[in-house]
Parts: sequence; C-alpha cells; structure tokens
Amino acid sequence: MYHIFYLHGFKSQANSVKGTLLQRYCKTAYPHIQVHLPDLNFPPQLVIEQIKKQIDAKYKREHICFVGSSLGGFYATYLAHHYDCSGVLINPVIRPWQLFETHIGLDQLPYEVTPNWSLTLKDIQSLKQYDTTDVPDLSKLLVLLQQGDATLDYKATQDYYGERKISSMIMTECGGNHVMDNFAEKIPMLLVFLLQHLSLRNI
Repeated sequence: MYHIFYLHGFKSQANSVKGTLLQRYCKTAYPHIQVHLPDLNFPPQLVIEQIKKQIDAKYKREHICFVGSSLGGFYATYLAHHYDCSGVLINPVIRPWQLFETHIGLDQLPYEVTPNWSLTLKDIQSLKQYDTTDVPDLSKLLVLLQQGDATLDYKATQDYYGERKISSMIMTECGGNHVMDNFAEKIPMLLVFLLQHLSLRNI
C-alpha cells in the first residue's frame, strides 16, 4: 500500500475540494494508494510534528509521497526533502512569512483562521525553519503553476524551484487562478509522476 498525504492550503480544511477529488479518484482507479487528508489548521510547528509522528509510527519512507496546495505546497516541499520522497505542488507558497506580512499585516495579528486557532507572529517566524532555499536537489518534485494566480508570483516560484543544481519539473499554464479549478483533469498525470518515483524507491 502506498500513501499520499494531501496538504491543504491556508484557511482551507481537511476535506478540501482538491484533496477529496484526489482521494475519490484513487479509491476507484488506484485502490493500492491511500490518500490521507490531515487537518493543517494548527501552528506550523505542530503541523509538521504531527505529520512526522504519524508517518514515523506507521509507514515506511519508501511508501509515502506528498501533494500540497499553496501553504500545503510549502509544507510538502519540506517534508518531501525530509523523507527523500516525491511530491506534487499546486501553486505553492515559497516564503509564507513574507506572504503573511504582505497580505495580512503584522498589525492584524493574531489573525483568526478557525475558531480554535489564530495565526500569531511566533507562528509566522517558525515557518522559516522549514525553508528549503539551500537544498540543491528538488528533482523529485513536480510543480504545477498557473499564470493567472492572483495570490502568488508564479515567476518567483518558477525561479525558486528551477534555479537549483538539480531542479524540479515545472509545468506552467496560461490563465487559471490560485485555486487551480482544473485540478481534476491533472490527477492522472500527477499520479503517474508519483507512482514512477514510488516504484523506483521499491525496486
């Protein structure tokens, strides 16, 4: 059994549209793949710790991979590097601390995300420890971008994942938006990418 951890974006939820679509598709077409939809609406350090704890207790590293959207893409980049596994990133955030400072503003903190969690300055600063700027090899990542993303600068993201000693595979579409409304039609392709890397790890 292979395991995909789908990591949702900021202010989204565990049963997000893209995560649910991926889970349903795998249940029908790839029953040997289990898609996990963790709730990430917690302080970043707790999110990472909980995912690591779950993986380390239950799964083999060679059987896991990640799909992450927006802030979930940032988490997925770090975790894929940590576990030396593959990942697919959907309009990923590359420096969330800068994004939060720009779009929310430090004067608006704490910022309520859910009734149970508000984003704090400590949360924003803690994100820096998961930065992968100095990682020379991100070749096990597929990065899906859309030029119509009004939240993120797709060109900066292209540079971030493309200007490495061994860069990621990057696919950039014209138009679109941050949510990537046509994600469903990309599911077969991203699963081929993930399964290829999973199979190589299990030879």
